[in-house]
Amino acid sequence: NNITIPWNELVFLVSKDKQLNNRLLQRSLYINLSRCYLKKSLYGWTIKWCSLAIGVRLSLQDDLSKDILQKYSDDEYYIRSKAFLLSSRPGYAIKDANKLYDKKKSDSLINEIN
Repeated sequence: NNITIPWNELVFLVSKDKQLNNRLLQRSLYINLSRCYLKKSLYGWTIKWCSLAIGVRLSLQDDLSKDILQKYSDDEYYIRSKAFLLSSRPGYAIKDANKLYDKKKSDSLINEIN
């Protein structure tokens, strides 16, 4: 069985559906779309989909453990920071790099920026 979600409803699924599995699926779709666009060098789209993944993660704060939320947060901010850096927006890249919990990733991004 395939799961089909119309594109025009994809962005609004979180606000309509409170089921944890559907919100996790939506976050996964957004973060994977952002990874695809990053590999295609389409940084605006990368930033858009990453920002949506961040919004979904914020809606999950009451339902998941702190460790899982930190891992998700690191994934999102690392990808978005990388996209900001590659699109010549170092100010935004530094802001996102500073939000990373993983200091190794954060330091490597900041070194790339400087």
